[in-house]
Amino acid sequence: MANPNAMGRLLHPALFQLMKFQSTGKLRRIGNAFRSRRKLVLSLLAILLGCVWLGQTVLSIVFRDPADPESLRTWLSVSMLLYCVFHFLKIGSRKPVEPFEWTAAEKQALLSAPLTRTHLVSYRLISYLLATAAKSLCFAIVMIPDLPSFTVGAIGMFLGLSLIDLTRVLLERIAWTAASTSKRCWTIVRATMLVPALTLLTVAFYQTAWSPDFEAAIASPNPLSIPQLFLAIVSDVVGQPPFSWLLAPWVAVVDIVLATQYDWQFLTRTMAVISSTITMSALIYWADQKGTWWQTQLSLRKRTHRSAVGRSENRESNHRAKSPTGMGGAKAIIWHQVHAAIHYRSTLAFALAIPTLLSCMPLLSKTVNLATSLSVIGSMVFYSFLLLPPALMLDFRRNAQRLAMWKAMPIRPIALTFGQLSVPVALMSLFQACVLAIAVLIGGHSPLMFLAWPMLLPLNVLIIGMENAIFLMQPYRRNQEGIEVFFRTILTFTGKGVMFAVGLAFTLVWAWAAISIGKVFESQILGASIFGAGVLVALFVLAWASAKTCARLFEKLDVSQDLPPA
Repeated sequence: MANPNAMGRLLHPALFQLMKFQSTGKLRRIGNAFRSRRKLVLSLLAILLGCVWLGQTVLSIVFRDPADPESLRTWLSVSMLLYCVFHFLKIGSRKPVEPFEWTAAEKQALLSAPLTRTHLVSYRLISYLLATAAKSLCFAIVMIPDLPSFTVGAIGMFLGLSLIDLTRVLLERIAWTAASTSKRCWTIVRATMLVPALTLLTVAFYQTAWSPDFEAAIASPNPLSIPQLFLAIVSDVVGQPPFSWLLAPWVAVVDIVLATQYDWQFLTRTMAVISSTITMSALIYWADQKGTWWQTQLSLRKRTHRSAVGRSENRESNHRAKSPTGMGGAKAIIWHQVHAAIHYRSTLAFALAIPTLLSCMPLLSKTVNLATSLSVIGSMVFYSFLLLPPALMLDFRRNAQRLAMWKAMPIRPIALTFGQLSVPVALMSLFQACVLAIAVLIGGHSPLMFLAWPMLLPLNVLIIGMENAIFLMQPYRRNQEGIEVFFRTILTFTGKGVMFAVGLAFTLVWAWAAISIGKVFESQILGASIFGAGVLVALFVLAWASAKTCARLFEKLDVSQDLPPA
């Protein structure tokens, strides 16, 4: 029988009870969603769409042919490596944040409780591993035709994803400690994270641009052709020195997932990956203890120094920045979000750099013609639709708990909505202007490309407005996991797909009507003018409708019932 005192050193029994209560609370919250009329409609819609998507997944599992084992082995290992590289870039390019992602309620209830740091770290790691187990199970279900063994594949993927998550947590803990120590220490840690990742991506981008298949990828109507070529080049790059050692851990994980023979080599790989996971967990405990001790010592030294020089610890500045007023209170909201954008400037620069590079990839073509210009504009719109909304969360989505504060402000909902949407729309428009400027100044394309920019402004409002409308229908915390996130993701992607399909159908019908009118009056210029004016008017109407929808949903929001638990 296990010693309860020994187990209590790792995780306090009260935390087991807390996790049990949290699971019960989540189930009750899902049940309460069917009591409100608005939430009932959304929940039923999400369940219906979820059944459709799951049915499609089941059909694809039953009827699709198994993938080539060698290709699958390569893609899985490269995908895991790129996922890990993404965490290196994300942590190294932003200001360090407090590790373990404590919510406001957890900070109040747990960090002030008589619990050791080991208890708190164990509690958080277990929550991460439970979410990883759910992801691994979903992966194994989707990959049933390709896995020799469902159980072994799920266990292998669990070990691989756990290793990635533990690596991320360790990096965040190290970055937080280094930033608290000194600027020089943080610079060294940041360079250690960014240099290998950026070197790998730079080599891959260079080889992609000079690949013989690059011209065919640009000419392809598939917007994912260039990213697919880039991933293929990455798989070739990481298979050669000096990057081959980066791929070794993930090759071992994939060998476990796709194992067909369970011999001593399989056992050796499995024990090596398990040992790496345990070692990474031990390093997290060690880094957290040393980092907490060092930060405490630094705090004491700063207090002693301030007392010695006679400075007040709570000294306030005499020059406080005053919030601007006007526009019904919208200026104050814009001012607040601008300061948030300045605070997260490194993260925003990294988030905007990736779609900028991807959108500018067609400019590497040797030919400058209309097809290349349209490819740049199409890629720019595609990545604005896909990548930028999750990165530019400087609006209602930034913090669900702030909705109660916004509701208490004496500002009209439409003015508050205008202030919330302004900063992400401006950043998205800035990204598009930079891409067009690069295409004109460096790529040698016609300045007439800038004529597309005014049409993109209402499209940006529509995209950000739709994201916020979905958020206000069912508010959620950032980094939240669970079945609610699954339904929300389905609703978001389905809404985007429906909007894209309806927009494409309208564009085709309106183009046919404009061409027909131009033929009647025997004027191509008239037809083109009618087409452009109609699309522009439609975009402005839809943008205004999305903003009004956000304002209406915000006005109807009940902070006592609709907000997620802190």
